[in-house]
Amino acid sequence: MEKVIKIAKGFGGQLELIDEKVVIRRRGLIALFLFGSRRKKEFNVERISAIQFKDAGLTSGYIRLLFSGKSKNSLKYIKPRYGDLIRDENTILFNIFQQSNFEEIKRNIEERIAKIGKGNSQERHLMEIRKLSTLKEKGIISQGEFEREKKRTLGLKDQ
Repeated sequence: MEKVIKIAKGFGGQLELIDEKVVIRRRGLIALFLFGSRRKKEFNVERISAIQFKDAGLTSGYIRLLFSGKSKNSLKYIKPRYGDLIRDENTILFNIFQQSNFEEIKRNIEERIAKIGKGNSQERHLMEIRKLSTLKEKGIISQGEFEREKKRTLGLKDQ
């Protein structure tokens, strides 16, 4: 039997971490209208190449799972508009009261990705730093965020 690690419920959907699998479930009439038969999506953690996360504030926050490859949801499609997020099958919106559950599930997913990637960690670190560099060059993240995430990627602690 599969072990449920964490469930985070947001607007129109929930994100579940089950062993080494991630499941996105959609419920309700809006989900039926927007996603039709794609209301349940599951995949192995190792397929995730990045996780976009925006804190909730005056607007909804979101968690968005990105996959490498030549799809609409690849890293080239990095700065979405809210209208796109609502229809994105790999994104779940949440409010400030739901945010802590999504922060925790994000950490759990990242830990599993790191555990899987230990065999080729040097290559994975280099790819992650290249992605961060691209984000910084495009102005999506600041220099400080780049440095902080680079240290986190390399497993370095702040001095």
